[in-house]
Amino acid sequence: MNKIKLLSIFLIILAIVVLSFNIKYIKLDNKYLSEIKSQFNNFLYKYNDFTDELPVIIHKNDNNPCEYLSSIDKDKAVEDVEYLFSLLKFGYSGYEFFGGDNTFISAKENILWSVIALDGDDICVDKFLDIIYSELNFIQDAHFDIGNYKLCNYTKYFSSRKFTFHKDGIGFYTIIDDTLFYLKSINDKEP
Repeated sequence: MNKIKLLSIFLIILAIVVLSFNIKYIKLDNKYLSEIKSQFNNFLYKYNDFTDELPVIIHKNDNNPCEYLSSIDKDKAVEDVEYLFSLLKFGYSGYEFFGGDNTFISAKENILWSVIALDGDDICVDKFLDIIYSELNFIQDAHFDIGNYKLCNYTKYFSSRKFTFHKDGIGFYTIIDDTLFYLKSINDKEP
């Protein structure tokens, strides 16, 4: 009978200890979650109103809306830059990730300065795209193109289950039986 009482008391104490650890864990977990939520709010846009919402674009040339332009009026180019950066700020999910206002406003100012500094009243569309690309190439996003420019430095991943490779100033190498072997090619291409 005493053994049963002792066992019952032991089980009750064990249950209390286990519950107290769970309560501490839940409190820590809730504290961690609230910290994450507060940090998450730092990445949300501050919307006070919709006064700077983008306007609806209406095609001016209904006869040929896809007509290719070789040049654009500088004033229109400036409007396009303003519109582009409004789209980026309020519609591009990578805006904060790639630096937010600090980075994008600087790029916008450089583009505007470059456009205004060019001679003449018009700017060649290809030159305009070159300027935009040169200032936005900090964006590394394979889903983002400017004209024919890809804004992503692509890399290829190769692995070997048989060898472990390392990289030094000469190239990629592996060590087999205390001997260094450098990788010369992968599928007849330089690594």
